[in-house]
Amino acid sequence: MANLYEFERQILDLPLDGALMNECLGAFTMLLSSHLQGFCRELYSEFTGHFVRHAPANLRDALEIQCTTKIDLNQGNPTFSAITNDFRRFGISISDELKNVAGNGNIGMHIERMQKWRNYYAHNNPEKPVKAGPFNRTEIMKWMASCNDLAEALDSILSNHLKTLGIAGW
Repeated sequence: MANLYEFERQILDLPLDGALMNECLGAFTMLLSSHLQGFCRELYSEFTGHFVRHAPANLRDALEIQCTTKIDLNQGNPTFSAITNDFRRFGISISDELKNVAGNGNIGMHIERMQKWRNYYAHNNPEKPVKAGPFNRTEIMKWMASCNDLAEALDSILSNHLKTLGIAGW
């Protein structure tokens, strides 16, 4: 995330407004989305490895194939539904688990809005995603905070899930 904070600082230091500022914020949104996707993929891989290593030896290969086939995060944007679908195969309801995390009320909504604006800029769409809400620095900082909150929550949720299975968490 250090690169994101440096990029944000540099954007804020520029005397930009209007279309050029929006382009910079669009680039930042794409970078934020890619960081979230990278984090979620790495965490998923780490969790899968930890999970499979503790399975009986004769089941590990089959279990690893089941856990790594058709991962939504490998095929598209890190939407909230992609993240929750991937972890559901382990019997984890991320949405339900997030209800127990303070300040989580808008995480899913922020992630979805970020992805709509990310797609607008990444694909040079002619029409703005009006249902995605406003697009400005304040909103993007909310998205960034939600990404951070989600990352922290996922780490805790997955570690706790391993413990409920009798596997030491990380």
